[in-house]
Amino acid sequence: MIRQPSEGIQPNSELKVLRAMLRFTQGWTSGSSYERWCGAAELEIDSQDLKHFYPLATSGIVKPSEFALHQGIGASAVSKIIARFTAVGYVTRRANPEDARSNYIVLTQKGMDAAQRLFDVVEEELKLTLETWSQRDISAIGALVTRLADDSGY
Repeated sequence: MIRQPSEGIQPNSELKVLRAMLRFTQGWTSGSSYERWCGAAELEIDSQDLKHFYPLATSGIVKPSEFALHQGIGASAVSKIIARFTAVGYVTRRANPEDARSNYIVLTQKGMDAAQRLFDVVEEELKLTLETWSQRDISAIGALVTRLADDSGY
């Protein structure tokens, strides 16, 4: 863990917000968090694939090219990831009725069930994290983080 200097340049309030957000994000997107969630949700994928499963779980259907762009990966990586998800029955490919040359990646019922288990596990962990917070504080941070994401274009 990097310790904050006791002397020197003191960060302004914006930098304090950024540092706190980075600490939180790094913790929640760490390999140990992914391993814990995959195990608790009884997912049949490697924890390293969780970062690729989540966007599919939230959208339900996506074009491979959009998935690649969103994930910052190439077409060959998408093919390998989708092959792993298909092998465990979480996704299937569906023809695009408007363009016979393309298809969609679609969550199967098994994939939707796995996604729901994952969401339940993560939600429970967040509830435990926030158990000492007032409802007012939870609502405020929810609104502010949503606003920050919207204003920054994410």
